Amino acid sequence: TMTSSFGAQVSHSGTAANALVKNLNLTLGDVYFTVSKTNRFYVYGDYSATLGGFTVAPMFHYSILTNADTTAYAQNQNTVKYGIKLASPELTSVPFSPSMYLNVAKRITNADTAFGVQTNGTTKTELLGQVGISLNNVVVPGASVNLGYAYYQGFRSEEHTSELQSRE
Repeated sequence: TMTSSFGAQVSHSGTAANALVKNLNLTLGDVYFTVSKTNRFYVYGDYSATLGGFTVAPMFHYSILTNADTTAYAQNQNTVKYGIKLASPELTSVPFSPSMYLNVAKRITNADTAFGVQTNGTTKTELLGQVGISLNNVVVPGASVNLGYAYYQGFRSEEHTSELQSRE
């Protein structure tokens, strides 16, 4: 399948020497696909800071795909994703210099342009959670062992709605 597109993208790198905001990465863009008559607008970013010795790194992503053609190529989709990473500093005064981490991310995608979880079966959601501990300088300097737990959940609103109705 052939495709042709045009668009624009603007980015800010938080690691650049001349960054307006240090540690903030931000991208904004829009692209139009001429064959499918589809437009995609997106914005995403992440930031990293240290608060009380802990590294805090929130992130977000938004994307909307729209199509004026309601026939063969019709597809509309709206996605919101957000999350955060937290990491403790290494406790160097304790054997194995342990550190801890926590990561959480959520995604909501609709098959149309609506926000939030829809009950008409057009919403897909995902949730990811991770927590763990790192033991650093195990046996030799620089060697580490990580122990963690992860949780993942994904569903379509239609499946979830049916499941809730069957419990009533």
